[in-house]
Formats: sequence, structure tokens, C-alpha cells
Amino acid sequence: MFLAQMERVLCRYSLPYNPKHPVICFDERPCFLFGDVLQPIAMSLGQSKRQDYEYEKHGSCCVLLAFEPLTGRRWVKVYTQRTAKEYTDFMRFVAQQFPEAEEITLIQDNLNTHHPSSFYTQLDPAQALTLAQRFDWVYTPKHASWLNMRAGPMGCRSAQDRLNWSSRLWLVSVLTAVSLRKTY
Repeated sequence: MFLAQMERVLCRYSLPYNPKHPVICFDERPCFLFGDVLQPIAMSLGQSKRQDYEYEKHGSCCVLLAFEPLTGRRWVKVYTQRTAKEYTDFMRFVAQQFPEAEEITLIQDNLNTHHPSSFYTQLDPAQALTLAQRFDWVYTPKHASWLNMRAGPMGCRSAQDRLNWSSRLWLVSVLTAVSLRKTY
């Protein structure tokens, strides 16, 4: 099973670019919001920046990301939680980015909400079917999310997540700026 799923993912990556059949990588991750309790002391001549490790929690959110590897285009949205509702909303958004596509190949992990059944809990059956049929569902094998090209750029974000994302608005503005850049 692992090898068959891996080959299916790699086969999709080897296809040449076709705007009628774009390949999209999707992933999501939680993000925790926290801020400084004490104001950091700025760097000065001969002294490095000083920062206390105490922090205060400001909640959490979920970052949903899509990436088109052959064009470098990417889309990011930040939600307060991760449910079928947010997944459906994001997939509708992704589908709208490709109005001329006959079918969108969607490479993602096999998380509980990452299925067309999520659409049926949020939309009427006709809308859910129409949205589900826009996608060719390709799942990475279990324990192989590294095959999802979206996971790489998300890993790059992980190192930067040690910054203080003190608010959801600040996180959205930073991720929007990042999503507009062509490369990581």
C-alpha cells in the first residue's frame, strides 16, 4: 500500500504543467499565538538583544496552505479552528483559483477532514458533488507527509514560529506577505 501510494504521488509530480489539470499540494498546521510578558531589551553596542523566556498565551489558530509546485503560486488562509467547515471553505477557495481547470489534482495527507465527505456536511448535496468532482484526490502514504511538497515550505515556517505571533491578525499579515513571494 505504501509503495503504491508513493508512486501515485510521484507520478503526479512528474506530469508537465497543464492549466486544465493543475497539481496542488495542500496541508494545514496548528499555530499557537503568544506574546512577551516583559518587553525585550534592544541590542546595543557590545550587548546582544535580551529577551525573557516568559510568555503569555493568546490562543491558537489553524493555517491552511495550498501550493502549485510547477508555478510557485500559493494560497494561505488562517482560521480559528480546524473542522470540515474550514476545509470546505478553503477547498472552495482553491477551486475558484482555477475556473478553467477540468480537474485539480489535490495532493494531501489522509486527515479526518481531508475527504469529499466534509463537503457534504457543509453544503447541499448538489454543491458538494460539484465541488468534489473538481478534484482528483491523491493522498500521501501514512508517515510520508514529506512527499507533499507543501510540507517542505511549512517546515521552513516552523523555524520562524518561535517568533511571537501575538495575534491572529499579525500572523495573517505575515503569512499573506510570504504567500505573495515566489520562493521560500
